[in-house]
Amino acid sequence: MPAALQLSSNARLRWGADGRLVADGARSTEGIAIEAGDVGFLERFAVAADPEAVIREHAPGAGPRLRALVDDLHRIGALVPTGGGLVDTGHFADPQRQLALLWDSVRMTAFRRALERCAAGRVLVELGTGHGVLACLAARAGARRVFAIEETSMIDVAREIARRNGLDDRIVFVEGNSLDVELPERAQVVFGDLMGADPLGAGMLVYLHDAATRFLEPGGTVLPARLTLLAVGVDSKRIARETDEARNWLRGAKELSAAYGLDLAPLEQASRSAFARSYDTFSYKELLDPATEGDRILTREVQVAEFELGRADPARAAEALLSFPVERGGTLNAIATYAAVELDAETTLTNSPHATERASAWGGQFLSALPPVEVAAGATAEVVAEVTPWTSPAVRYRRRSGEAGSLFDA
Repeated sequence: MPAALQLSSNARLRWGADGRLVADGARSTEGIAIEAGDVGFLERFAVAADPEAVIREHAPGAGPRLRALVDDLHRIGALVPTGGGLVDTGHFADPQRQLALLWDSVRMTAFRRALERCAAGRVLVELGTGHGVLACLAARAGARRVFAIEETSMIDVAREIARRNGLDDRIVFVEGNSLDVELPERAQVVFGDLMGADPLGAGMLVYLHDAATRFLEPGGTVLPARLTLLAVGVDSKRIARETDEARNWLRGAKELSAAYGLDLAPLEQASRSAFARSYDTFSYKELLDPATEGDRILTREVQVAEFELGRADPARAAEALLSFPVERGGTLNAIATYAAVELDAETTLTNSPHATERASAWGGQFLSALPPVEVAAGATAEVVAEVTPWTSPAVRYRRRSGEAGSLFDA
């Protein structure tokens, strides 16, 4: 645990889907649960503070729990070291993860060509440079200067790569999270690959909006330029298995009343509610393949939302009623979300299950559970999409009001 921490500018408190108070940070929007009484504890980190001293003063008897909370908040970037400080563990500090990003030739080629079209003679800012290769490619394409921002210890590797390739005279490595740093000059281009299987889950809208506001000259270029969220309805075998398991537990709970000669209906109902809360927000990543007999795509693709990156308000929630034309009959129990990302007017990347070339580093599609319903080819399935760009998952789906509202209704 660092000797001094403070709340990052990207730390956010919100109410979770289960009614609990949770905290989000720059490196994750998974939501770290906190108790209402911990809000005062977190307020102590509005300025730099020694975590151990704050714990002793706030609640010495809760030391182990509060230390674990501080570790979790530091891990997700809600609490950050003062005076810089690098994250040396986690997803993007892992060299193997960085290698996987480079192995994605579809993504790397697309970014390389886009940078070659916009970099010459300009100042660029890269958000989350990681291995630093894109910054190097921008410099080779003629960039006058590249500010490469990185908050993990991977910046040391990137710095050495730039030096070995004779590009360190034009790349300025900036330690920290882009939301927390300042730059000495404005840029003509802001870029970064901030996508994952959950298209907005890595905070793309938040980071690009902040960078465009604080780092970019008027009329400058944001790369990627536009993101379109797309979705298909799916018959998910995994969700079917999870649902069947939950139903077996609930049947067992009913049988216990007879076994003990007691009315245990309150316990059975509490279990039902707990399962419903869990499964109604259940989501996972999967690589869908329309040619296989695994998870089946049942509907045509529909557009969920579209964002002009750098300008889209990351704090604006939206809701839309989607109509999915059903092409194959089956059990509709999930919606798969993915994206088409327009780097510039000439290049679009996607992780669509229908694409012949996909950005493999972004993983598969992001599947979210729906209360199961049987659908027939030729029908239309209507689903409400709630888009909250600052959370993960950034899109949640539900059936229209008055229709089945729990995974256990079917």
